[in-house]
Amino acid sequence: MQSSGESHDCGSHAQVRARVRELDIDTSDELHRFGLNVNEVLQAGKLPELDGFWKHLEKTYDGDAGREVAFAQAAKAIINGFWSKPDSEIKRTSNAVVLE
Repeated sequence: MQSSGESHDCGSHAQVRARVRELDIDTSDELHRFGLNVNEVLQAGKLPELDGFWKHLEKTYDGDAGREVAFAQAAKAIINGFWSKPDSEIKRTSNAVVLE
């Protein structure tokens, strides 16, 4: 996942604004979930079912599902980036995320 943004010191809180540009999708995991082994199919002299795989990706990441994955990845990046403890309180406001 890549993000761009800026940080601001807000007293005892740090405010970070970031924009998620892309999802971090593990291709091998998705191929496994879909049940497609590309090397195996090619070695058998066949073509992989890429249309079906694309539909699987759309079903998994399109619309709200993709937004949920993106928010989860962004939250994990924020928690890891600030070395937050599991019991830290994270609040989302209309224009910021506050870590306490």
